[in-house]
Amino acid sequence: MIKLYENNSYLREFNSKIIRIDRENKLIELEESAFYGKGGGQPGDTGSIITELKTIEVKETFKEKDLLLHQVNTIDGLKIGHKI
Repeated sequence: MIKLYENNSYLREFNSKIIRIDRENKLIELEESAFYGKGGGQPGDTGSIITELKTIEVKETFKEKDLLLHQVNTIDGLKIGHKI
């Protein structure tokens, strides 16, 4: 996971791809992300991810060990490898 916000905290757009999906908890992990993960008293970022198929709402972003996970409103139709 490459944390793009570490180099540019104002970054608003980026390209990446989905590398992991947790269907039960509606979580996705991206190869690269500009979303800041909840931690250290700071809230996690929210926003939108635009895939080849649709726009997905990111409800929360949080750190779990070395992972940066994005909780989304839907995972329907998403697959590992989809570009965003």
